[in-house]
Amino acid sequence: YYLNQFVYRNLGSGIVVPDVALARRANDRDAVLARVRQCLAETGRVASVVYVDWFAQGDVVGAVDAINAWSAGLDAGP
Repeated sequence: YYLNQFVYRNLGSGIVVPDVALARRANDRDAVLARVRQCLAETGRVASVVYVDWFAQGDVVGAVDAINAWSAGLDAGP
């Protein structure tokens, strides 16, 4: 089960492109964990893979560390 955290900017005429400025917000640790909690509530499953554009923007690594700790029973939850 994977979580797609891609964000795009609409250039008009149906053209969309990845947006690094939006990725900074979408890849924030709290934003990623909020999506994981939302998916867990809706599906009963925890994402095992988080897809992002520009992984160095935000704190995706911190979010994945939190997900892994929770999945391993080392933390109370994402």
